[in-house]
Amino acid sequence: MTIYNQINTKINTIAKIISSHDYNPNDFEILGGNSGIMLFLLYYSKFSKSEEAYNYSLDILEKTILKILTKASDKN
Repeated sequence: MTIYNQINTKINTIAKIISSHDYNPNDFEILGGNSGIMLFLLYYSKFSKSEEAYNYSLDILEKTILKILTKASDKN
């Protein structure tokens, strides 16, 4: 198995794990929160040409923005 195939297999595995995991809508961190999951899935969707990963990342983005806006309006 070539190094490319090994990397591709690992990235696909990571994407499957992330996509099947429920994320915390209150966690905005890059490392393991919504922002990081969204960024990974966006890059993964470009790499793999996965429309499912792309749509899931947009869903996370939309929910994250709504949560931020809700929190901001609660403070006013």
